[in-house]
Amino acid sequence: FTAIIVALVSVEVTRFCQTKGITIKMPDGVPPFLSETFGAIVPMLVNILIFFGGNLLIQMIDPTLSIPSVIEKLLAAPLSVAVDSVPGALLICFMTLLFWCFGVHGNMIVMPITAPVTLAAFAANASLYAAGQPLEFHPVLMSMVINLIGGTGNTFSFVALCAFKAKSQQLKAFGKASIVPSFFRISEPAIFGAPIIFNPILMIPFVLGGMISALLYWGAISLGLVSNFYILVSGTFPIFVQGFIQCLDPRIWVFTIVLIVVMAVVWYPFFKVYDNQLLAQEQENAAAASAKDTE
Repeated sequence: FTAIIVALVSVEVTRFCQTKGITIKMPDGVPPFLSETFGAIVPMLVNILIFFGGNLLIQMIDPTLSIPSVIEKLLAAPLSVAVDSVPGALLICFMTLLFWCFGVHGNMIVMPITAPVTLAAFAANASLYAAGQPLEFHPVLMSMVINLIGGTGNTFSFVALCAFKAKSQQLKAFGKASIVPSFFRISEPAIFGAPIIFNPILMIPFVLGGMISALLYWGAISLGLVSNFYILVSGTFPIFVQGFIQCLDPRIWVFTIVLIVVMAVVWYPFFKVYDNQLLAQEQENAAAASAKDTE
């Protein structure tokens, strides 16, 4: 986020200086590359003053802070409220998925907020299990279900639809190339390859599907259909493995199958719209190429 803000502000500062003539102007006979170099000095100094000076000012107020840490705290503020509650957990899920839609690693953004609570939840349940006591439901663990099948956003069902149901060559090729990584719960090929990021059609089921997944887990735990997670797993394991080793409950396999089906239903209408758009575009390109060949 710091990089995005710096990029946006620095470009606007440079444009403002150039349009307002706040630059070092060289005589007409000076070579362009040299003139452009001197012309960039003033905007560069203004940008340095804004960001480096702003960082120094922040550190004068609090030496432990910097521009990136202030931005992180501002982003964390709305998420840190009631993290271990159902509404708070749903907000965490929503923000994680929304960040990914814009190409930002949502998991890394929310991790500083959720990690302490998540670790405490696993530790508490592990202690209860060791003592033979019933496990407790910790809402923060709902955020772990949004990557149970296919990685973040539970994109496996979408990738499977692309691989086996797509009519457009682009989505069919994408699905076949991404099905194995998706089975191993790696979502980057889907997020950046389909793509989901900056794609209004696919962003909707990506966020909606993740939220529904978290709610289904909450419902399954509340009804006693699945055991709570109590084993913290470090690493990425395939579908049907990750969830099982977190709770050692075979019923999680049934929940995973149900989740795959539900996610397929959520993704299908959006998949069809996007697939039809790509198919029409491919047919149009093919017709144009055929017409060009006959000329």
